[in-house]
Amino acid sequence: KELDAFLLIRQCYPNHDFSKKPLIVVAVVGDTTDCVQQFMKRWRTSRVDVDSRGKSCLERMMSVLVEGELAKTEGIMGLDWDKAQSEDGVNTSVEQLKVLVKSIGGELWSKAFETDRT
Repeated sequence: KELDAFLLIRQCYPNHDFSKKPLIVVAVVGDTTDCVQQFMKRWRTSRVDVDSRGKSCLERMMSVLVEGELAKTEGIMGLDWDKAQSEDGVNTSVEQLKVLVKSIGGELWSKAFETDRT
């Protein structure tokens, strides 16, 4: 938890083919829009990645799929954030990721996820 924002990271390999690059999905969920915006600004301006030579660099491949306020639905209120953030579940299937995305962000996040994957 950073700046009152939860960071949820998942990666999945298409058809469980580990020779391909994984799809990495990061959800930043915060108490306020301001804390999420501050977190995203830090992420884009800090050296958080490493290039092929091992030199630290800025994150350039990130794209925001959906942004906005979440409704306090049963799915998001019932989510165990500590368990969801544990590293045990970082590698997941596309199907499990779809369920998680829908439980947090509802139809809006589901549509954004599906649109980006096609």
